[in-house]
Amino acid sequence: MSIPFKDAGAIVVSHVKTKNSILANPHVVMPDQVWAGNRFDINIGDKTIQLHYFGASHGDGMTVMTLPEEQVLFTADLVVPKRVAFMFMPDFSPRNWIRTLKEIEALQFETALFAHDQPVGTRQDVVAQREFLEELTAAVGTALQSGDMMLQTLSLPKYQDWAHYDDWLGMNGARIMLEMMMGH
Repeated sequence: MSIPFKDAGAIVVSHVKTKNSILANPHVVMPDQVWAGNRFDINIGDKTIQLHYFGASHGDGMTVMTLPEEQVLFTADLVVPKRVAFMFMPDFSPRNWIRTLKEIEALQFETALFAHDQPVGTRQDVVAQREFLEELTAAVGTALQSGDMMLQTLSLPKYQDWAHYDDWLGMNGARIMLEMMMGH
């Protein structure tokens, strides 16, 4: 099987937790090099790419990249501007996702690059994703306190123009409720 980037000489690097989570999948390119800890720097010529690991949030090995001199951040899946979270948030921990977004906000960047829908954005897109999750968590808590176990009153009008609001908001709420009630 041809793997274009590897065929061109690229070295695939991943966090050790990412490698451990993909070992059973024969269709995924395995990393040539792994790293552990919270940060790993790659120097290519006079450029530095910083890889950041903030712990489990979306899966166990999600890595965020920054190019500090360029003030650029790249994140896949953790931020999709103006879209509610994907369906029922498979393999996400909403609580840890919020924590991770706060840690991302502490990084130095002006431009943010994303993997879905809107490819280029700003720090405000990261903030908006966190605020959505925090406000959704608060709304789920309020619904549960009022006895609404089916989340029938769940509504966040501020986000009603976001993509998939009508399709996924209820599933997002159910996932947060599961984490609140069961701890995961």
